[in-house]
Amino acid sequence: MKNKILGILLLGTIIISCFTGCSSDNSDAGNAETVKGGVQITNGDYLFEEPDGDMEPPAIENPTWKKYKSPACKPTSDKHISLTETKKDSSDYLDTEVWATKNGFEYARMPYSDDKYRYDPVGGGEYGYEYQGINIWDKDSDEYVASFDLSLVCNGPDEESDDTSSATQFINWAQVLDNTLYVSIGHNGYSSEEPWSNYMVAIDMKTNKLLWRSEPNVSNFNNFKIVDDTIICGYGFTAEPDYLYLLDRYTGDKVDEIKLDSAPSQFEVKDDVLYVATYNTAYEFRINH
Repeated sequence: MKNKILGILLLGTIIISCFTGCSSDNSDAGNAETVKGGVQITNGDYLFEEPDGDMEPPAIENPTWKKYKSPACKPTSDKHISLTETKKDSSDYLDTEVWATKNGFEYARMPYSDDKYRYDPVGGGEYGYEYQGINIWDKDSDEYVASFDLSLVCNGPDEESDDTSSATQFINWAQVLDNTLYVSIGHNGYSSEEPWSNYMVAIDMKTNKLLWRSEPNVSNFNNFKIVDDTIICGYGFTAEPDYLYLLDRYTGDKVDEIKLDSAPSQFEVKDDVLYVATYNTAYEFRINH
């Protein structure tokens, strides 16, 4: 039932987005042709690919709560970036939104757009941010790209037991690169509440299958960044160790870790400099390719 409801929510969000993005001129009404996988609708200057009414977004299977690599994974890259700390400004508290504005960045929150795509999370849950589905659109043309139901990846069931997660897990951030959807999934609480939470996953958008799942407690809070073959992410929480992590983007394997003074909240990259906002410290690192 949960997957059915999420599917309806995903489809409804797509339809609403189409209508709000299209021209109000009805001269092109009915100008649609059936295409493979959906209906391609032209309205004014906008072109959308809208799923058929009976189509539900694919529910991505959850092979395991543990670290996972599918046979379809590419080999681990033999070249990753490294980081050299160049600046560290500590304070009692760092307002991430103020930090972002000061440095010319957008405050990282879903929904958002990168250079190619717009990412619209779906769901919301009790607190409005517990997203377990996502719609993806072409940023320039507003053409529909894909939808995914990640409720199984977030909450099970899994092969180890028939239980669901003891804490509500949700999508923190997502990015598409080379037909792969990278997603950070976590929960708002201590790792003891859900020891297998706060992980990265990679999904093959051609097969709708999980390529890999990282070890837990490597990614939470606002966002992550991908530079070359390396994912830059981080984990931290009150009274828990705080780290910046580098993962291989093809396998999710941990490449390096850097201890931080407090929990990371946002990462930004500009001119081979990594900017990191944490609870009480602003860092800058030189990116070594």
